[in-house]
Amino acid sequence: MNAIPKLSPPRLASYDEIASEYYDPLRHPTCASLRELSAAYLAPRIAQASGGARSLVEVGAGQSLLAPFWKAAGGDLRDVTLLDSSPSMLAYSAEWEQLGASLVVADATTTGLPAGSVDVLVSSLGDPYNSPAFWQEVSRILKPGGTCHFTSPAFEWAMAFRDEENLSTAEFLRADGAELLMPSPVYKQLDQLRMFAGAGLRLIDEEALTRQALASKPAPKLMCVPFDVPVVRGYSLRGP
Repeated sequence: MNAIPKLSPPRLASYDEIASEYYDPLRHPTCASLRELSAAYLAPRIAQASGGARSLVEVGAGQSLLAPFWKAAGGDLRDVTLLDSSPSMLAYSAEWEQLGASLVVADATTTGLPAGSVDVLVSSLGDPYNSPAFWQEVSRILKPGGTCHFTSPAFEWAMAFRDEENLSTAEFLRADGAELLMPSPVYKQLDQLRMFAGAGLRLIDEEALTRQALASKPAPKLMCVPFDVPVVRGYSLRGP
């Protein structure tokens, strides 16, 4: 009789370990739906910045949303820095480097960017580094009056798949069968707002996006909650 192979327990992983398939919408439809909702929040706000912003940064860029939206708005890609701690994820944005954008491998909490140097900071689905240290770094690098646009999976939706004792990781099933835990802290609305305020950032806009905002078919995991439950939350913040 053949022995039944033992399954390894889920383990905490890095984005380099999932980069090769992260953007595959057939294998990971939830990632695709969350990205589409995040883009729906960010696109019009990036376009609004096209008049005067001269220094734009996308943290956790991966396959950038800032670069194509900025280009579509008539912006100069030489004003854009795309930053990610994972070289494999950042490689998805190589095409924008050829058009003038700067690609930087750095941690979200220690970007290495000069203080007070950024007009607009964008972070799409920035839950992996959604921490006081990150928001202090945002506050440090924004110019006076600079703006940050940030999205994250909504606490209300995440709670359908997590419990109160596991709000800091999300499961990712890789094609080879490995069950990985990805860093993904999510917070109740009040706790999230307190984190912003603690870094001296002022909320100027926010939006709760449900699956109804999708143009494409929602991923199965988005259908597990009522239609009016927020799936992604977007926040716009003003620097000190």
